[in-house]
Amino acid sequence: MKMVQECLVGLANEGRLTLQVPLVSFTGGTEIEVPEEWFTYLDSKNGKLVPSDASHGFTFFTEEGFEQNKDAIKSAFTTAILGKYNTTQEDIDQHWQSFLTYAQQHFSDLKHLGYATPR
Repeated sequence: MKMVQECLVGLANEGRLTLQVPLVSFTGGTEIEVPEEWFTYLDSKNGKLVPSDASHGFTFFTEEGFEQNKDAIKSAFTTAILGKYNTTQEDIDQHWQSFLTYAQQHFSDLKHLGYATPR
């Protein structure tokens, strides 16, 4: 799958921690080839994320995709918010740990529902 490299950390560059991956970059960038297994499509149904397809869902990292990109996401997030809003490294570390807990629960929920790698 081809995508702009910066999209992998695009939302973290804005100071947001999320598993969602934008497929469009308004600033351009280097186009790269990434494994399709890194992504899944989810939609919101009754307030919960459920598997969908590319035409109806939003793009999210799979557990594999997240693991392959989490260091870059953390780095982008840190760069985006360190020193802003009186943010300290300790604050960032707390946000990151909360995000890792959320991500672990998200992937566990999908596995429990039988969607280990929903596509």
